Amino acid sequence: QAGNDEPYSREDPDTILRRALSAAPAEGIPVGDLITATGMSRRWAFYRLRQLAAEGYAVQTVRGYWRAAQ
Repeated sequence: QAGNDEPYSREDPDTILRRALSAAPAEGIPVGDLITATGMSRRWAFYRLRQLAAEGYAVQTVRGYWRAAQ
């Protein structure tokens, strides 16, 4: 069955992004890892991160690292 070795293949990028942020350690996860996980562009990733931050869902810990807000 196709896709068994790709656990995120059936999920939309926003769901993957939120899951990755929620699973991130206190210091955050690098934006590059989020881009790789979602398969989306750098521009999209930063756009969504800014949106999620405005909604109070995500926080930037240090430059280039993000996690879900506590």
